[in-house]
Amino acid sequence: YIQSAAVLYDFPKSLDLRSIFSRPEADFWARLKKNATQEDLAKYWRSMIDVNVNSMSGVVAVAVRAFRPEDSYHITVAIVNASEALVNRLSERARNDAVNRAEEEVRRNERLVRTALEDMRLYRDSQQFIDPTSEAGSTTTLLTAAMGERIRLQSEYFVMLSISRLNS
Repeated sequence: YIQSAAVLYDFPKSLDLRSIFSRPEADFWARLKKNATQEDLAKYWRSMIDVNVNSMSGVVAVAVRAFRPEDSYHITVAIVNASEALVNRLSERARNDAVNRAEEEVRRNERLVRTALEDMRLYRDSQQFIDPTSEAGSTTTLLTAAMGERIRLQSEYFVMLSISRLNS
């Protein structure tokens, strides 16, 4: 970003790079041409700055060349401010994207819950159940009682069968 022409558009209008890089104290070969196009300015810009990124720490070091110390300082401040603004815009966009995804997930889950509630209501209405959960519980209770009765009757049957075989 710092080496691109995009950073130049993010500088304040009060920072006139054309006049800074065309200072009279610069020799003829080093200064920016008076009739330089925007592309010429961007190319000249890349020749007047050095950017190094420490891959271990992520620290960005920028060296700015100008014909006056105060110009280098003002350009460096503009780079820092433009870079911070870019990072803030990217962070804001990422934050907004995350919020939008979360809101969409909430809306999707709300639709799922509404659909499940509607399906449960339709089931209750069609089966004449007030509460399917309690109805399932009472059905389970009845089934357990019937199974217990069956086991008791089978036991009595086998006892009676054993007694009748002994008597025969």
